[in-house]
Amino acid sequence: MENRKIEKTVFTILITFLLIGSLIYFQNGYFDLLQAKWNFFIIVSVIIIFVHYMYKVHEWDKKCSYSKKLLWIYAFVLIIETIVSDFPVCAFWGTSDWRTGSFFILMCIVICTIIAEWDIDITEIIKKWFVANAGVLVLGLLNVLDFDPLGMISQLSEEDYGLYISTVGNVNWYGAYLAIVFPLAVFLFVESQTGYEFFLYGTVFLLALVNIVICNSDCAVIGFIVTVIAALIFRKYYVNRGKYGLVLLLISSIALVTLHILDRKRVFVIEMGMLQRLMISPIVILIACIVFIYLYVSAGEKTKKIYIIFLIFSFLLVTGIILRFGLLYPLVDTISYYLTFNENWGNGRGEIWAAAIRMFLNFNWKDRLLGTGCDTFSLLIQKYEIGILIDGERVLKNAHCEFLQLLITTGIIGVGLYYYIFGRTVKKCVKTEDGLQRALSVALLSYLVQQLVNNIQAVTTPVSFILLGFLLNSLEKGKK
Repeated sequence: MENRKIEKTVFTILITFLLIGSLIYFQNGYFDLLQAKWNFFIIVSVIIIFVHYMYKVHEWDKKCSYSKKLLWIYAFVLIIETIVSDFPVCAFWGTSDWRTGSFFILMCIVICTIIAEWDIDITEIIKKWFVANAGVLVLGLLNVLDFDPLGMISQLSEEDYGLYISTVGNVNWYGAYLAIVFPLAVFLFVESQTGYEFFLYGTVFLLALVNIVICNSDCAVIGFIVTVIAALIFRKYYVNRGKYGLVLLLISSIALVTLHILDRKRVFVIEMGMLQRLMISPIVILIACIVFIYLYVSAGEKTKKIYIIFLIFSFLLVTGIILRFGLLYPLVDTISYYLTFNENWGNGRGEIWAAAIRMFLNFNWKDRLLGTGCDTFSLLIQKYEIGILIDGERVLKNAHCEFLQLLITTGIIGVGLYYYIFGRTVKKCVKTEDGLQRALSVALLSYLVQQLVNNIQAVTTPVSFILLGFLLNSLEKGKK
């Protein structure tokens, strides 16, 4: 029994170290950030694998769950795709300095399955990770206010200034990170059982919300929207928890009003985009009030009538604010921009995606089914002449859409398995009574949605697989 406790403690420390270290570890500022994150993840993962099989070598899990079987099938498919690829070495190690070849993805899968197997206290690991998150988010806020305590931003060129934040890096990677942390903070906060949890999750929620607005990444805003929609879906679990909702509402309102004032004074290094400007408008605060009442007030007949009256009043008030403060045209322009798909959509993503789809349609059936090999996208852009041309060289390394990236590099089979595994696991939590499972499932869903306009990289991709492992672990415990 004593040995078992030691094994559990060692494994918990390693997983916590992997989560925190992947977040804060860097070398040489932003110049070698991806390589540093990759090196850290691989080295610590190898140690975890060694420890796992040292302790578990005599305890092979004969009743492997269906979810873990799917993960191993996905791993097997990736190996086959690498072998049959026209660029097997590149597909294994990766062709760009991002190094997201099949070796990297296989390591993510192995870590995920190992985490799913161990009897660990997931909540305690997340708490420790959240303490580190608070530090990263504070640093992000300082960076946007033009403070550089770690000396990372000062090394950037003028054209890159403002595009890199905290120890996470590029604003879109930072957006992906926020899309994970924000929903976790929201859903764990309303499930708080102790004063420490209330303070920790509330603090991270506030810092994440502020960073979503000021980091100017639409990926982060997507995470915010997914969180609100998920809260509406899970409404029945939070009725009569009004004090938690009220705190979130007050924090949000004060934070957004403060950001509005600071933005008008132009104190931020990064200029906010259209979506971020809308988030600090009075409209969002009013919508937050409506959502708060809907989520946290019981659904009695008398309450329903009051709620309907409040909705009508709120609609008239929002309409009045839009007209009074001249927000109609900015609102229409923003909606029009995001609904009009052309080559310039999403900072050139429209052009990249259209070209990527044409490229896929020119593949033979082997490449359509199995792909060209992980991280081989950059090898294809010269042949199909897509990407940004600089000094005669095409420098595009990713499709800037995880779905298209996986479709091209892992084929229909690979991308189908990937989304089926994540989607199936998240779907199992739709009716769960477990607050931790709800939080993890929303965080994963938020991550997957924003990845439709983002890239696979060594910063947040490992975190998504670790959280998937946590969720599978929790679901397995629930069956016992």
